[in-house]
Amino acid sequence: MYLSSALKRDGHIVDLYKYKDKNALQVFLAISQPDVVGLSMTTGQHVGLLKIAATVKECNSKIIVVVGGAHPTYFPEVSNNPDIDYAVRGEADYSFPEFIYNLALGGKPKNKLIDDHTLPDDLDKIPFPDRSIVYQYKDYYENGVRNVLTSRGCPFNCAYCYNSSYKKMYKGQKTVRYRSPENIIRECKEVMQLYPTNMFFFADDEFSMNINRLKEIKDLYVKNIKLPFHCQIRIDLLNEERIKILKDMGCFSLTFAIESGNEEIRKKVLNRNITNNQIIEGCRLLKKNKIKFRAESMIGIPNETWQNVMETINLNLKVNSDYAWCSLYQPYPYTVLGDYSKKIGLFKGNIDIINEQFSEDTVLDMSKSDKKRLINLQRLFGIVVGFPVLLIILPILLRIKNNSFYTKIRNTWKKYCYEHRIFKCKIREEV
Repeated sequence: MYLSSALKRDGHIVDLYKYKDKNALQVFLAISQPDVVGLSMTTGQHVGLLKIAATVKECNSKIIVVVGGAHPTYFPEVSNNPDIDYAVRGEADYSFPEFIYNLALGGKPKNKLIDDHTLPDDLDKIPFPDRSIVYQYKDYYENGVRNVLTSRGCPFNCAYCYNSSYKKMYKGQKTVRYRSPENIIRECKEVMQLYPTNMFFFADDEFSMNINRLKEIKDLYVKNIKLPFHCQIRIDLLNEERIKILKDMGCFSLTFAIESGNEEIRKKVLNRNITNNQIIEGCRLLKKNKIKFRAESMIGIPNETWQNVMETINLNLKVNSDYAWCSLYQPYPYTVLGDYSKKIGLFKGNIDIINEQFSEDTVLDMSKSDKKRLINLQRLFGIVVGFPVLLIILPILLRIKNNSFYTKIRNTWKKYCYEHRIFKCKIREEV
């Protein structure tokens, strides 16, 4: 959406295609006849997207295929694929429009890798995201939760995340950058004028980090927007002052990560210096202020025992979240924990076997029975935390062969919790 705004500002025609299947894509390409097709890749999704790139080239070899996003940023060798013409690294706010501008003038870069060496510093100068390309699709348009990014970057260095590698790529530059409160409010106003909006989701990695900025946003938000919102925070940062600001501003629900219920794993393996007491106290404050919350956990972590897994379940039971979300650890290369997984022989380093969804499977080398139990527990995690009586039969449930029924249970419970808890809110009377 950000790139579409930048390209439209320069006079280019932009559209977003919601992929259905190969035949539908071929028809779309034949009708629209694009000069350039861009694919945004994450690791895991890259395998399927490379097949889409091949389909594009089959339809019309003259179409220029460009990939960008997290995967080309950390795995620039994807540019060597014969169906990829160019790969863009980094945030691309300036490098991609410049690339398109040069193409329009008839110039083609000799290097297949377009490296954005400088991060955008002043985020207020970047045009607001072009939501029209997404909201042309009815299901997105009718979803009243609108996402807004008020900052870019994360100040922390969790071992399973690429953030530490990103900071090395842009050494000497600010990787954590903030938009001004005035700029944020202007975007929120624009969104409310153009699309039916029930609440906002401030999708920053950590929304409440800068407390003085948070106060400034609150003053303008309460005066001009007056809608409930959801955000993501670090639970150890939560205190009486922060929660009062969030509550007064209209925070209805939020997300934070527990990851592991074992403090030693959380600190020494995941590089998250958060105690159980901090998590429990933060959740107590949320309950006291009637703010709903989604707690995120991770299982299948290197060096984790089944006893540790049960500690994660038990901590989730203690905090009693409105939705207990769970993922299966993925050993992404070039992350601290991914490299460690490879070093100790848990992962051979083949990124092509990583699933595009980090909740579906584990690629770590382990016994079939352990893998089966982990996958089953991921599917049942939320419902077990929601209905602790199921703990009595959990060992039996985990021994059953992996099946689609467990997946349906997970998806149905998640949908219920999202619709009736996390993203259900009353619009303030004055709106």
